[in-house]
Amino acid sequence: MVKKYSVFEIFQVAEKIERNGVEFYRKAAGMFSDVTMKGVLLQLADWEVEHERHFREMRREYVKEMNEMVEFNPAAVMTENPQALDGLSLSVIGPNETLELTGKEDKGEILEKALAIEQETVKFYEELGRSVRDLGGKYEADRILDEEKGHVKTIERLLGKK
Repeated sequence: MVKKYSVFEIFQVAEKIERNGVEFYRKAAGMFSDVTMKGVLLQLADWEVEHERHFREMRREYVKEMNEMVEFNPAAVMTENPQALDGLSLSVIGPNETLELTGKEDKGEILEKALAIEQETVKFYEELGRSVRDLGGKYEADRILDEEKGHVKTIERLLGKK
């Protein structure tokens, strides 16, 4: 049986994924003295910060809208196992070989890792969009997916792949 997630849960997972991305890009930026590469990685980190902020605001707006209809209790829409959400977000770009940085990677290797992360994130949001409980959740998952596809295109351009 496929687990169904609420809009509230989707936003929480999206925020965590974006925080993981910020951490990766900032750590990678710290590895370079090359101003251009450092700038690219910090720009990617800034985009992730902005997306996290965006998703947090979307979650707050969702709660506000729900409160206009009924008194909204986030606990009522949360999964029975809150650790499942952490596991869900870590399954995308969590602690694995893609995130590990030795400090010896060159620009191409870092961008390839970044691309792999963003591609996994896209796959994750495609799957998540199929497992949301309501139409509002489907719409929001699709919005998040579009944002992540933009990251992939940006990194592919940097790598000269598109």
